[in-house]
Amino acid sequence: MSEIIENLLIDLSNQQYLDIFMYVFMLYFLYLGWKKGAVFQIFYLFSLLIAVSLSFRYSDEIGAYISSWLNSNLQLSEVFGGIIIFVAILTIASFLQNLLNNRIKTSDLGSKALGAAISLLVSNLILTLIFTALNIVNLPTLFENSVKESNLVNFYVSPEGSPQQTLEVIIGTDLLKVVNRINYLTGKSSVVVDDDGCLEIPKYNESNLQSRQDFSIEIYNLLSLERQNENVDGLELNQILSNVAQAY
Repeated sequence: MSEIIENLLIDLSNQQYLDIFMYVFMLYFLYLGWKKGAVFQIFYLFSLLIAVSLSFRYSDEIGAYISSWLNSNLQLSEVFGGIIIFVAILTIASFLQNLLNNRIKTSDLGSKALGAAISLLVSNLILTLIFTALNIVNLPTLFENSVKESNLVNFYVSPEGSPQQTLEVIIGTDLLKVVNRINYLTGKSSVVVDDDGCLEIPKYNESNLQSRQDFSIEIYNLLSLERQNENVDGLELNQILSNVAQAY
């Protein structure tokens, strides 16, 4: 028994604190799902899906109205508009939940098991939203290092991962995935959207790029394909790209 406990403590010591927090978070939702049953968890899931979807799809309209009314920055107004929609929907959902509490008193074993399974989806969606938001803002160095070293966080924010693919479907835009990809490629979460809607990627030292051999291979293959498609001499293409790089 003592050996099992010792091995467990060793495994925990090798885990990132952030990963442990996420495991506890998911276990808590499993408990809630088991306690409340399937009906409540389905209600939570759909409420969250609707809140996230509508807050992204209509934040620009609400933001434009707020910006014209308060004469504020359009981008900040859109963010504020999205938050208003999100909070409003969850507030309405909370009121409806109280009505369900009065009507549904107990849950059978099957409902509890299904509720626990659905609660995992709810917790994963919440974690995806949290770490996607954290991934596109500037964080303190200590916390940023913890986020980057966490395997679970990388799973939630990876542009090619299922959480980001699912989030893209829910919100109806790939903007967050694009920003996440820029962050993944450049190591910077700060991007600027100009008046023409273009993303300005920060400059990087050559040493930072040289350390990513996989990027070098990918860029080489893309350049070779571009040279073949355009039927351009290799030296000529190199000079063109060099001029662009120097101007950048």
